[in-house]
Amino acid sequence: MGKDTFPKLLLELAESEPERTAFRKKSLGIWKEISWKEVKDNVESFALAIKHLFEFQKGDRMVILSDNRPEWIYAELACQSLGGVSTGLFQESTPEQLDHLINDCKAKIIVAEDQEQVDKVLKIIDHLPLVETIIFINPKGLKNYSDHRLIFWDDVQKAANESSEINIVKEIEQGNGEDPAFLCYSPGTMGHPKGILLSHYNLLATGTALQEVDPVSSKDDYLSFLPLAWASEQLIVLSLSFQQKLTINFPEEPSTALQDLREIGPHLLMATPRTYENIIARFNLRINDTSSFKKKVYNFFNRYGKRKAEADFGGKPLSLKEKVIYKFGDYLVFSAIRDHLGLARIKRAYINGASLGNEGMHFFHSIGVNVKQTYGATELSGISLVQRDGKLDAESVGEPLPHVDLKITEDKEILIKSAGKCLGYLNGEALNLDQDGYINLGDTGEKLEDGQVRLTGRKEEVITGVQGQAVAPSSIESKLKMSPYIQEALLYGKQQPYMVGLINISMENVGRWADKKQLSYTTYEDLSTNPDVIQLIHEEVSQITALLPESIDFKKFIILPKELNASEDEMTPTYKLRRPYVEQKYKQLLDSLYSSDERVSFTKGNVNEQIIPVISLGEKREVA
Repeated sequence: MGKDTFPKLLLELAESEPERTAFRKKSLGIWKEISWKEVKDNVESFALAIKHLFEFQKGDRMVILSDNRPEWIYAELACQSLGGVSTGLFQESTPEQLDHLINDCKAKIIVAEDQEQVDKVLKIIDHLPLVETIIFINPKGLKNYSDHRLIFWDDVQKAANESSEINIVKEIEQGNGEDPAFLCYSPGTMGHPKGILLSHYNLLATGTALQEVDPVSSKDDYLSFLPLAWASEQLIVLSLSFQQKLTINFPEEPSTALQDLREIGPHLLMATPRTYENIIARFNLRINDTSSFKKKVYNFFNRYGKRKAEADFGGKPLSLKEKVIYKFGDYLVFSAIRDHLGLARIKRAYINGASLGNEGMHFFHSIGVNVKQTYGATELSGISLVQRDGKLDAESVGEPLPHVDLKITEDKEILIKSAGKCLGYLNGEALNLDQDGYINLGDTGEKLEDGQVRLTGRKEEVITGVQGQAVAPSSIESKLKMSPYIQEALLYGKQQPYMVGLINISMENVGRWADKKQLSYTTYEDLSTNPDVIQLIHEEVSQITALLPESIDFKKFIILPKELNASEDEMTPTYKLRRPYVEQKYKQLLDSLYSSDERVSFTKGNVNEQIIPVISLGEKREVA
């Protein structure tokens, strides 16, 4: 039997290394190990049961609505074993979003983690005519639910004993590498999410290419906390795990991921810029709160950490003296920081979903963490470019993986062709391909002399001022979000005389700062409109923008007295800004920043009109 599908690989692993640890899952504070044989047994039972109970067969669709956990993988592989296609939807999705996506993918079965997810599905169940069954994993709170479509995960597994006539191995043998393995939905940052079909071959070939650049082994650990609905997470958790025997660790809850990171100390990590920015923000707060002596020690060695980071990114090599002092500082300070953050064993930490700012890259390399930028898309199985060890540029997204072809058009658009190119969009929409079969994802950039690629932003996002200067807003927004007090930022200004912006504060970090100042507040709105907080953010933004090139004319901003969130379609479920929607929603507010008014009106919904201050950069003024 060829090894061209994930279920076939699972059968081989369960036979050749049945007792090797495949997964770990933390539950009630204890890490439980799960062997390859246990994975195979769970997948086989679930496949037998859904075939027997629900006549699930080739071509049928299943939605998985859960945090990362072993049951997700069992359900997905069971689905694949029968020739079906699963799709992961984000836990944060609203009932309205689920209504659209579940109908779009024509799901027959929904696997829901808990009561919260079941409640959302039941709220819209009358709009889901194709859904026959809802399988819930955690029964807490669901004892008295009476909907006939509900069934407990454990009860489904037990039903496998009633299906002796079904031969799952035979079903698996009929699978082919070109069959759809997973249906991913695009983030929807520029519009409605699109269903994208990825084959086994797409994911396996991309995993093989990544392994050629950054090898992992069966002794390595990975902490899986990016949503499994993402193609990039599927790439690591399925492709690298099943081909290289990488051990996958699942956190207890999404909220405990950073704590669980410290306990596992993985060798490989992948996270969004927001996660890395949060790590930096928390570290900066701890340093500011520490004793004067510890702060002096850190600041002394940090000078040499910064020099080491500069050298990592192509700057002047360290002198012998600098190497010795950095080595000493690593022993005394930086190794302890890495250990505290859970990064002591990291070989590579990938940035996925967007770019981390220059300052963030330098911070991690200053403390000895090999953080690397990646680039790709769901249509390309997650990752197509990655920075090479020892060949880093803080402003690049790396070089193409082996067997990935990349070209840049006269309009600076990036086009890619690879084995990871998806089967297509779910409902027949054509991929944006050129005549040679290269896919155009709408990003612009340039190829550097050393082969690395530098992004300049999405073509439709680039802000062109009245003087003709082009600015990629995301690069400046990333710099702003390096402040521990700024959670989100949006710059605005197409065909305007200068740029303006919206800022969301970090409730956690600004709240901690406010508590120390003994400022009174109860809500985000209270905190964001406090005069002392406004002054704090004014100073933070002023310090950051003072270092920008003179050609970037960013003059005014406001602190939005509400948090941008996914439930109102302002952010994607993975906390990426839905720029067109946010710009349109707050267009009147943003346009008002081009007047001479020092205060503007903000209405939350249809009520609660507020007057909020306009904060001007370049000179300090009182904001009463």
